Amino acid sequence: GVIFTGIIDRIDQRGNITEVLDYKTGNVDVSALNFKSLEDFTVKKGADKLFQLFFYLFLLEKTGHFKGFHMKAGIIPLKKLKPGILFAALPENPSDLFPILEEFEQYLETIIREMRDNTVPFSQTENPDNCTYCPFVTICNR
Repeated sequence: GVIFTGIIDRIDQRGNITEVLDYKTGNVDVSALNFKSLEDFTVKKGADKLFQLFFYLFLLEKTGHFKGFHMKAGIIPLKKLKPGILFAALPENPSDLFPILEEFEQYLETIIREMRDNTVPFSQTENPDNCTYCPFVTICNR
């Protein structure tokens, strides 16, 4: 099995809404938090932050304490506090990310399964566009 852990900076509850919030000291591009599908996790600038927020939602949902709650996730950019909380949002349902958590879990399972499969060689992505915003681009010499 795989054990997941994470440290969530802040959890707020407002009525039936649970907000998972992460503090960031660097610059945060709000457009990175608006996405159309989980595919954006691999190609969008700032996708690492979006993935982190979804991972935290996934962990919370697995505790079972938040059944019946709407779930939101956002970033509090400490460099620029003026805009307030920058929430991740789906165009069709900007106020609740819970419906996509099942899809995220399947996405996460696929990643883990591939990482643990000895028959799948570790290789660079075939799509160089994925490297555009990858924080490891200097390591792989792409």
